[in-house]
Amino acid sequence: MMTPVDQETTQLTDWVSTIAARSTTASAAEQQLANQAFLAFYQRTSARAHALIRRIVGDDAAEDVLEEAYWQIWRDAARYSASRGSPMAWLLMICRSRALDWLRRQEQFVALDEQHNHQPDTLFSTPPDVIETTQQQTLIQKALQALDSKERQLIACAYFKDMSHSEIAQHCQMPIGSVKTVLHRAVLKLRAELVPVSEEMRPL
Repeated sequence: MMTPVDQETTQLTDWVSTIAARSTTASAAEQQLANQAFLAFYQRTSARAHALIRRIVGDDAAEDVLEEAYWQIWRDAARYSASRGSPMAWLLMICRSRALDWLRRQEQFVALDEQHNHQPDTLFSTPPDVIETTQQQTLIQKALQALDSKERQLIACAYFKDMSHSEIAQHCQMPIGSVKTVLHRAVLKLRAELVPVSEEMRPL
């Protein structure tokens, strides 16, 4: 006779297999089965997954990290193997990895923010020797266009309106952890776009 744990493992394995079986050529019915399996998997497991993530990253960022973890489940279901343990153990391993990734991103963001506070910021300043022609202004505008709309909105709030993280979170109706994550990603994108531009503009 199967124990409740064995029954749950069997059910979760079936759902993961159904999710993994979908493909770009799947019929509408097959895609619907995958969607239903994913929803059932989420409903059965999300409370435990959320509790683990919350213990690592705190309340503010837990929902965002949880979303990342389940997106990985949806994307990588075909990679699941029973040799890695039960589906629940596999999910919790993914949750822990995504939570630790989030913490590492926050550490990088704090370091970047401290650098911004203690050094002249050449990323967003516009001295005459950097932005003095229409062509140069176009390059800066192009760099901003590399961001998505949410990233541009948060950059504008943080650097042009001088809003704090908590003020941005309230203004944009976002968790403060998400604000920090999006800003960190946006700053890295802008630096990647503008550092080569600055090198091109540097006097010989």
